[in-house]
Amino acid sequence: MSAYDLDTILKLSYDEHKVVATLHIAPCENPGSVTPDMVTAYLEGQGIRRQFMYPKDIAEICAEVGADPSVPRACVIARGSEPVNASKPEIVLDKELAEQIDRAERHKLDAQDASKNTDDDQPINFYEMSSIVIVVRGQRLAQIEQTTEPADGVDVFGQSIPASESATFDAIDPDSIQLKDNVCFARHSGEFVQTASSLRVNKNLEIQGDVDFSTGRIDFPGSVCIHGLIQDNFSVKSGKDLDIRSLVGRATLESLGSTFLARGMAGKDKGKIIAWGDLVAGYLESVHASIGGDVRVKGEITNSTLQIDGSLDAPNASIRGGEIVVAKDAVASTIGSEQGITTVLVLGTIPAIEVLTRQAGELEDKLESVIENREKKLGSFNAAIGKPNASQIEERMEMEFALHELRSRRGVLTNAHQSLSRLRSRHSKCSLNVKRAIYTKTELYLPGHRCVFERDIIGECTISLDRKGIPVIEYRGESKPLRDFAKVVSDERVLAADPDSIQNAA
Repeated sequence: MSAYDLDTILKLSYDEHKVVATLHIAPCENPGSVTPDMVTAYLEGQGIRRQFMYPKDIAEICAEVGADPSVPRACVIARGSEPVNASKPEIVLDKELAEQIDRAERHKLDAQDASKNTDDDQPINFYEMSSIVIVVRGQRLAQIEQTTEPADGVDVFGQSIPASESATFDAIDPDSIQLKDNVCFARHSGEFVQTASSLRVNKNLEIQGDVDFSTGRIDFPGSVCIHGLIQDNFSVKSGKDLDIRSLVGRATLESLGSTFLARGMAGKDKGKIIAWGDLVAGYLESVHASIGGDVRVKGEITNSTLQIDGSLDAPNASIRGGEIVVAKDAVASTIGSEQGITTVLVLGTIPAIEVLTRQAGELEDKLESVIENREKKLGSFNAAIGKPNASQIEERMEMEFALHELRSRRGVLTNAHQSLSRLRSRHSKCSLNVKRAIYTKTELYLPGHRCVFERDIIGECTISLDRKGIPVIEYRGESKPLRDFAKVVSDERVLAADPDSIQNAA
């Protein structure tokens, strides 16, 4: 049988990557030339490498053809090697983070029992636990590992088949997680979230439901938005703004930014708000708050204690009971109530600055007294000695040096006292605008004055200090001394500003 005849009965087929070669032998009349040597030569002629051939299988199929050439035959006669692709990366969480996640998951399970038993005698304080997993910027989160290393394959012709690489992990959020040498680090602080298909760190925290035993307390470095209720005894702390869309109970709220209470807060005299920025609320009832910026309230302010370092803007709000301290201007609908509830309003002061100013004044007086005594002592020493000897000269120099140090400290203290006084003077032009009424038993403190309202003032009015620091009222188109409407006495709860400071502030 010629090579041409051999080509007519022998055919080859391959799999997708040509790793496996299958020989097909058609029926023939003269099988004598279908020998292992002839078939091997044929395969080499097709480019198949000898090292990948199966000589035993070639011999067997040739023997089968010799025994019965009328039957078509097929057999795998050569095989290369499949490429070994890299396995899908596996995320191995950092041990500390894994433990934190485990604690959060156990808290979620324990919370179901905690909600049924809120006794203070519980061995675990569920109010202090949290189900939010928080990481900090730069924190190591996880290692990406591959269980199988990639290896190239080779086909029956000796050609290399590249293995696929899986060095990257698409489920990692590149905006919040940095991948370096297969190690994950947090790009910023926030909530760590891992699902079956993603890994990320949320800058902001959003709670769709309530803050209760299921969430525990919240202490988050970014902004926080809560759509549900804040139940009693829970705390929420935000490193930026805090936005609460529903009611707040006897809770503790703290934000380094502004706080927004879409509906309001019923603090039951134990609820607390600390906001370094502004506060916007629907209403405030029995709340203790310290606000670094302005306060805007839509509804009522009842039996609350507020320290406001900015202005109070509540033109539709009734302020009843409690005590409100405002550094700048205040606007309200009514102050007090027809039932004569004592309501205290203090304007033109930041208590912390008041305390420092008083302390600086007291220290200045004490230091002045010490300096006077040292000056007298030095004068007496100089008068008592005639021509001083070496030891007396040294003693006098020490006294003069000590006096110089005291005078220098007095200068620093005087400058600080004056700076504090100038800072206070910025609030001396405070005013109170009331849209509807000021009721009996309202107490108003202004710089240097205490004003007690012993009768109702119905109608819009504005109370402020004139250029001499005397309380005046704009009422029904006229400006009159406030003493015509209320009992006004000197009082140092709010330090009085000198008239020059008031005029400069104006």
